Amino acid sequence: MVVDVDKLSDAELRTKLLEFGFPVMPITGTTRKVMAKKLKMLLENKDKIGDGSTRRSMGR
Repeated sequence: MVVDVDKLSDAELRTKLLEFGFPVMPITGTTRKVMAKKLKMLLENKDKIGDGSTRRSMGR
């Protein structure tokens, strides 16, 4: 299933990040773009890192 991250509500975005074990801060107008970018990266790398339960640095 393809997830359109940009169309997720704040609560859905937070839930998806939590599913990957990513500790998230409250989703606000300021943090939304950063959190959406992180989720997109997690989704893109999901197949590369296995089942998605492994956390990786997003700074690289």
